[in-house]
Amino acid sequence: MDISTKDINNIRLVIPTHLNELKPDIEIIINKNEEIIKKYLERHIYTSAISDSDKQTLDTILAKHRKTILDAF
Repeated sequence: MDISTKDINNIRLVIPTHLNELKPDIEIIINKNEEIIKKYLERHIYTSAISDSDKQTLDTILAKHRKTILDAF
């Protein structure tokens, strides 16, 4: 793939001027990571001998930190 100078001149990047502009992108990243974490928990933790209260604690920690990150915006 060869990119000419003409193509490079047509590339436009929007640089956010406020953190709120980044929030949708951050939410996408967090949601993807949260999905990976949940799959891991389901596969390795929830099927293990860990007590139900510990499993609930893990869920609570995950929800709290997600909220903490997003509420910062």
